Amino acid sequence: AIKRPPRGGGGRITVVGSANLDTTLAVGARLPTRGETVSTRGDPLVCCGGKGANQAVACARLVDDTLEIAFYGRVGSDTAGEVLVKELQRANVDISGVRRVAGGSGQGFVLLEDGGTVLSVVNKGANHGWDLQTCNDEWAAEVVQNARVVLLQREVPERINEVVARAAQKAGAIVVQDCGGEERE
Repeated sequence: AIKRPPRGGGGRITVVGSANLDTTLAVGARLPTRGETVSTRGDPLVCCGGKGANQAVACARLVDDTLEIAFYGRVGSDTAGEVLVKELQRANVDISGVRRVAGGSGQGFVLLEDGGTVLSVVNKGANHGWDLQTCNDEWAAEVVQNARVVLLQREVPERINEVVARAAQKAGAIVVQDCGGEERE
């Protein structure tokens, strides 16, 4: 575990972002080209993902028990949502900020070449089910309370990132944004 200095004013890493149920298919030597069909090698691998959930789980694995990892995200009312929540809990991530919304959870579909090159498609699902009226400055101030670091990414509405980053800056937290995910300005 990473050794941390005494906590002082804060004791958590807060992640605000996406949670997806990912399906990875190993396609062998190369990815298909347009109009081409290739067969997979082996069974699909289904696992939890999404840039936000991945950040939260990675942090939980890297830090000792003195630093809390909190995840704020949206999952669907489907079985995938249940799986995502259970896996975050199993990883020792605080999920009190996870909300279930109507419809399906986010999904990722990944084609993987032998050499590690990937092609992926993401179905946003619940990751875009944030209520932008209630996710305001007051809400964001609560989200970043006691956070030393706030991790963001681009698989949720940009307005969420903006309001959380602004609140984190006011609270003196370090803000890190993974610019991967949906392409935007």
